[in-house]
Amino acid sequence: MKKFFIIVIFVGLLFVTIVFGFKKYGLYVMSNKINTIVLSKEGNDFKRKLLPKAETGFATPEDGKDYRIFNHNQAWFEQQITEGRVERWTQRTSETYYIGKGSSAKAMTHPITLNAYFLKNTTETNKTVIIAHGFGLSGDKYGAWGKMYYDLGYNVLLPDARAHGKSEGNYISFGLQEKDDYTNKQGWIEQVIEKIGPDSEIYLHGGSMGAATMMMVAGEAVPANVKLLIEDCGYADLNIPFRHLKGTILSKLEGQNGAYKFKRNLAGLNLNVPIDEQDINYLFDRFLHVFNERYELAENDRDVLASVSAVQAMNTTALPVLFIHGQSDALVPFKETTETLINSKQSNRNNARYEEYFPANANHGAAIKVDYETYKSKIQAFIAHHTQLIGEQQ
Repeated sequence: MKKFFIIVIFVGLLFVTIVFGFKKYGLYVMSNKINTIVLSKEGNDFKRKLLPKAETGFATPEDGKDYRIFNHNQAWFEQQITEGRVERWTQRTSETYYIGKGSSAKAMTHPITLNAYFLKNTTETNKTVIIAHGFGLSGDKYGAWGKMYYDLGYNVLLPDARAHGKSEGNYISFGLQEKDDYTNKQGWIEQVIEKIGPDSEIYLHGGSMGAATMMMVAGEAVPANVKLLIEDCGYADLNIPFRHLKGTILSKLEGQNGAYKFKRNLAGLNLNVPIDEQDINYLFDRFLHVFNERYELAENDRDVLASVSAVQAMNTTALPVLFIHGQSDALVPFKETTETLINSKQSNRNNARYEEYFPANANHGAAIKVDYETYKSKIQAFIAHHTQLIGEQQ
């Protein structure tokens, strides 16, 4: 009998050891899956499932009363592509990231080709709006914004960010490297000046990740042709959206009844392994470590999110900025984000002019669907006012 109990205890300990080892392995596999979803082009299909429909090129009645206008404009732009009225521009650049850590890290640089959609207005104009899309999407999915600017009389350029759409590249850096695709010598800003003319007036517009990217662009030394920036629901830095994204992704990975679990088959046994808060933090820390190591951003992994910062750029920009943010935004929360960005005016060394439009009932990326005419008129008035001021100063 004693021998039997010893065997039972041994088998039990062995089983517990296997289960805990299995859990550790499962968490490691899950962390790799999360890193693929968030940081690479490979995860773009899954990303679109995480995003509010408001930002994916298709709107529903829940997005606002003007969702039909949005869908019509998006379909119109896609039809222009189908009928060959939209030019395809390309940019040759490179993707650089690091493998390894510290002094042993090896820089990997690969040439990549980026894609953009250009729609020339039928009315001759030297004014072009460059629109940067959001996380996991592509330039053609921002066709409704393109149609709005086209109707206002402007040319429109909608790039696919690196590792998005038809652009090459393996990894997403949330504006860190993407900003260079606008400001380098072969970048989208220089291409507009070269192809449209040296007297080009360029207006920057971005949504979500594209808004943060454009804010970072505005903090660089851009040509005088770039006149202003319209940012729609961008993040001040990565801390806020990533806290939300962490919970969203984990809830999609087989979450049940508010508890995170993963199910796997082990030696014929169906295991339902609970994941506690400590395990969630492990997954998030692994993500931060991979991102930090890839771009050598900071000594402390948790400092990485603040180092990809739009608010730092807002401290230096000389461009007028229109901040648009829906007060019902659940992905990039309104209050904390807008307070940080608007307060940057106090430390802006160039006394940049800021304006605000904060529609009450708009979710992430949905301001254009809540009240289309107001959205359009706010932007039109902002451009008219500040281009007139710029003209008077020249």
